[in-house]
Amino acid sequence: MAEQFYQAIQRNDGAAACALLAPQTVHEVEQSSQARCASAILDEDIPAGGTVVELRQYGTQAQARTGRDTAFLADFDDGWKVVAAACTAQGQLPYDCKVKG
Repeated sequence: MAEQFYQAIQRNDGAAACALLAPQTVHEVEQSSQARCASAILDEDIPAGGTVVELRQYGTQAQARTGRDTAFLADFDDGWKVVAAACTAQGQLPYDCKVKG
């Protein structure tokens, strides 16, 4: 799921990227930008993620790391969705994510 999200961003396909986001994340993207998710997500400066090199699952939550980014996912009734992306580690503090819900 994370790779598909990053591929959509790389293709500038905002609609496909937003379809892979959790509902609350879509809402937050739209609220913070005052624009539809399909256009707003492309303005979020999300790095081209590439291939997932590490995936850690914790029950219904997961962390996907690529060579350039970290994303967080959750399992919903209709499958896994991205809840946060463009995340940077902050040492002992929680990740700082540009896109989150």
